Amino acid sequence: MRKGIKIAAACLGVLVVAAVLVYYLFPGAVLGAATQMARWSAGVSRAEVQVDDHRWVYLEGGKGEVVLFAHGFGESKDMWYNFPAAFAKRYRVVVPDLPGFGENSKHKEKNYGVPEQASRLERFTQAVGLTRFHLVGSSMGGAIACFYASEHPEKVASLTLMDAFGVIADKKSEALLLREKDPTLTLAIRKPEDYDRIMQIAYDRPPRMPAHFKRYLMPIFISQAEFNAKVFEDMWAGGLGILENRLARITAPTLILWGKNDRMFDVSSAEKFKRGIRNSRVVILDAGHVVHNDQPEKAAEACLAFLKAPGVP
Repeated sequence: MRKGIKIAAACLGVLVVAAVLVYYLFPGAVLGAATQMARWSAGVSRAEVQVDDHRWVYLEGGKGEVVLFAHGFGESKDMWYNFPAAFAKRYRVVVPDLPGFGENSKHKEKNYGVPEQASRLERFTQAVGLTRFHLVGSSMGGAIACFYASEHPEKVASLTLMDAFGVIADKKSEALLLREKDPTLTLAIRKPEDYDRIMQIAYDRPPRMPAHFKRYLMPIFISQAEFNAKVFEDMWAGGLGILENRLARITAPTLILWGKNDRMFDVSSAEKFKRGIRNSRVVILDAGHVVHNDQPEKAAEACLAFLKAPGVP
């Protein structure tokens, strides 16, 4: 009996040591496993489709009315993390990499401004057979979703804008003031300091990244920096207020979800969107710019309550 206990303890010790070694020596494997686990818990699987000159890779799962997610700048389908899991229990979720990000194609000669991305999104919805759906967009994805809803009102059952780009707020944010001081400043990561600066602006409570994970990711960030800077300038070329003359065209019931401590786009942006979109409501959470990661449970609760009764109360 004692011998069996010793053998079990030894095996357990080996497993613990192996797990620690994998965690520190193979961060890529750990991140890959975490990604697969998040997909599994959300009940989604990977799919892809070629649309014109871009290969769209997306996650899909669940049943019912469709909820289509559009992520923010520098992010990807998997950076919604567990957020879509709350929706997949009641809806069919479709979570793509937007063109230029994640596993989607990147073409240096193409324009990745908001109108162009909205047009590509429409071609994607046609390719995967989406005729009417709920549209959720965060930051850059919010601008694309809003532009899309103004162009294709017949396809958008409801619109959720989360800390969206596209209007000139009554108060300038910390990020906009920094951009005014240095017009060359973008959200591209060329050095560790860029990552730290962006995380401080994007999150109210920045998640702590272990140093060895950061070392693993930095070469990836740097390899993407030139292209990301190009996409950022394409988006910025349309102007900060690119959506303002389009808001009145939106007919879909709209939820405007914002973090009150948003340093990227000041919380006063929410009221600017509300004044322009007639059938809209505003929910403010104690969060930063990436509201669905800062406050995932409260953000999901607000979104699901809106989808259940999307009209303005």
